[in-house]
Amino acid sequence: MKMMTGVWNRVAAGGAALLLCGSVHANLLVNPGFDSDLSGWTINPITTTGVTWVAGTAHVGRPGPSGVAVFEQSFDILAGTGSLGISFDYQWQTGTPDTPDFFGVELTYASTSGAVTELLLSESSAGASFNAPLVYSGSISLVDLVTGSGNGTVRFMLAEPGNTRVGTRIQLDNVVVAPRAVVNPVPVPGTLFLLGLGLVALSRLPGNRKS
Repeated sequence: MKMMTGVWNRVAAGGAALLLCGSVHANLLVNPGFDSDLSGWTINPITTTGVTWVAGTAHVGRPGPSGVAVFEQSFDILAGTGSLGISFDYQWQTGTPDTPDFFGVELTYASTSGAVTELLLSESSAGASFNAPLVYSGSISLVDLVTGSGNGTVRFMLAEPGNTRVGTRIQLDNVVVAPRAVVNPVPVPGTLFLLGLGLVALSRLPGNRKS
C-alpha cells in the first residue's frame, strides 16, 4: 500500500506539472517596480529631458524644458508564446501645459517579417487627468514570433514641446509584461509512463474492483 501511495504521489506531481505548463505568467522584465533604482532599464540616447528614479517610481520627462524622453527595456520572449499581457501604473503629474504634451507606449517584437511594433497607449495632456493614479492593462497577439535574446522591447515615450508655463512628467510603476498563451509541450515518455502506471494502480485499489 505504501508503494502504491508513492506511485500515486509521483503521478499527481507529474500531472500537475503538465497542467501548469500552459498557465505560467511570470513577468519577463527585470526590476519592474523600480524598488531602489532604474537598473535593468535603458534611457534611450535620443532622450533630452531625462528619466529619474524617485521613491520607488520612474519619472519620465521633466516639467519645463522642451524635448523627449524615451525609457525602455528589452526582454526574451520564449518559443511557443502566443500573446503577451501588458500592464502598468502611471500618473500625469504637475499641471496642464499651454501646448499639449504626448505620452506613448509601444511594444516591439521580432517576427519572420521583421520587427513588429504595436502601439499600446497614446495620450495627450490636453485630455489627461492630472495627479490621479491610472492603470493600463491590455494584450497583444504575437504573429510569426522569432525567438532569440532581446526579441521583445517595451518602450515609454513622453514628447514635450516648448511651453510658457510648467510642463508635465509621467510617473511610472509596476510594469508587467507576461506571456498569456503558451503552447503546451508534448508529454515526455517518462511522464506518459507515470500517468499510465498511475491509472493501473488506481484500477487495482480495493474500492475500484468490480464485485
